[in-house]
Amino acid sequence: IGFPAAAAASLDTPAGFQDAYPEARGRVVGITYTLKPMESEPGVEGPKADGAVCGVVVDGSGLIVTAGDIFPEPGGDPRVTFAPTDFRVHYGEEKSAAAEAIGIDRDLNLAFLRADPNIATSLRPVRFREGPPLEVGDPVVVVGVLGRKYGFAPALFRTTVNAAVAAP
Repeated sequence: IGFPAAAAASLDTPAGFQDAYPEARGRVVGITYTLKPMESEPGVEGPKADGAVCGVVVDGSGLIVTAGDIFPEPGGDPRVTFAPTDFRVHYGEEKSAAAEAIGIDRDLNLAFLRADPNIATSLRPVRFREGPPLEVGDPVVVVGVLGRKYGFAPALFRTTVNAAVAAP
């Protein structure tokens, strides 16, 4: 994520992280969903489970990218295969809204959701830093979200680039 120059220059200090925190909020969001069997007996809801992942807000229309592995591979027995439904995007201070699954790229293991258009302007699309490419050993900050218990607040982790891919 592109951080203001002052924050990016000081990510080695607690104050730098404090400056970066507001920049990350709303760009990486919590996503909750319910796993239900793809098919069930008429009149029987069947087992279900709740799940949560994080996603990245891609643009101002509410497009969000998340991990694709929550979606089952095609061809399984629909009575025992669980699929995610009832998506909710968690953003801001304890706000949430419905989202819809709109696509999946199995090769890249990415899923695409569209947040309710009424909240699209409340989400903040990610901005990537312009500049020279990162190299092995360069410091970076990984942005995620804490779990449901902590209101999906941003979580920032300092680390270093440990590998560089020269070609696809």
